[in-house]
Amino acid sequence: MQGRGGLKNPPSFFEMGETMMFSDKNIAVQLYTVRDLLEKDFAGTLKAVADLGFQNVEFAGFGDRTAAEVRRVTSDLGLQIIGGHVPIDGFRQDLRQTMDYFTELGCPNMVLGWVAEEHRVGSAGWKNLARTLDQAGRTAHARGLSVSYHNHSFEFEKFDGACGLDIFYSEASADYVWAELDTYWLQHGNVDPADYIRRYGERCHLLHLKDMAAGPERTYTEVGAGILKWPEILSAAAEGSVEYLIIEHDNPRISPLESIRISRDNLRQLLMLA
Repeated sequence: MQGRGGLKNPPSFFEMGETMMFSDKNIAVQLYTVRDLLEKDFAGTLKAVADLGFQNVEFAGFGDRTAAEVRRVTSDLGLQIIGGHVPIDGFRQDLRQTMDYFTELGCPNMVLGWVAEEHRVGSAGWKNLARTLDQAGRTAHARGLSVSYHNHSFEFEKFDGACGLDIFYSEASADYVWAELDTYWLQHGNVDPADYIRRYGERCHLLHLKDMAAGPERTYTEVGAGILKWPEILSAAAEGSVEYLIIEHDNPRISPLESIRISRDNLRQLLMLA
């Protein structure tokens, strides 16, 4: 049954002439969407996520919980932790502790989810950040872990004709620093999401799926309920190295669990899984 925000006559991904590579095993949810519920009831909220049919989760942070505690709850529910966001200090001062935590979790993907302005001033700031993550990525690679960067839209400010994100990726080795691109923030940064996914296709293993509502406010909305061109985006993802399509909504206007249910149902319909 279609809920609020459901697709109406969705364009078929297969009309693009592509061979589908995605299944339910490639769909994940970024738990930032249900962050308030997790604070009130960690295990109960994760159970509700699993009951919606999700097999994979990405954490936006772990709070004061030990890796053993997090892994015990997710394992009991059959949830795989496919990634986790880490603050910049987790890659600079505390890299060893960060790697130990992710190793104990059994989670391979460490993601810098946000960087404060002080760490990205001008092109020199982006180059310095690239060197930081490149060094962390080389160390992590030796332990079977990966480092990725998650974008917002401030990365598209230009310096001498090049945007911050392009400067960053040109300086960081593609072997050691991967991309977690975010479709909403690409659109918000006034670049074409599908084109940008193709630009960094070989290093984009994680892709955040988030839609933008019509109108001048450019607010978030559920996947498939906004203006983003999902057949083109999914086609670009299928052409590259995307392993996980990660649903997210920063500030749902409805129940966060209902929001991710709608996004998942719409995504499955776009992927012809429903």
